[in-house]
Amino acid sequence: MEKKTVEKRTDSPARVASKYYMPKKEIRIYAFGALGQGMIYATMSSYISDFYISVLQLPLVFVLLLMLIARVWDAINDPIMGMIVDRY
Repeated sequence: MEKKTVEKRTDSPARVASKYYMPKKEIRIYAFGALGQGMIYATMSSYISDFYISVLQLPLVFVLLLMLIARVWDAINDPIMGMIVDRY
């Protein structure tokens, strides 16, 4: 019967971090893009909440729970979908 050998990883955290270095300028550019996306999302969320309350006459508690459940669902579902996409 053949014995399997397991190789030990020798990369230290500092060595791994130096391989995947991203300049601060590039980080700022990504953050700037995310800022615009966040502003649009916040604007749309506030308008849809106002629409639900004012036009559709839904109770405030219902709208709050609806938004909360949607965010919790996103927190659970998004990582799972990310793993599926990465796998295939």
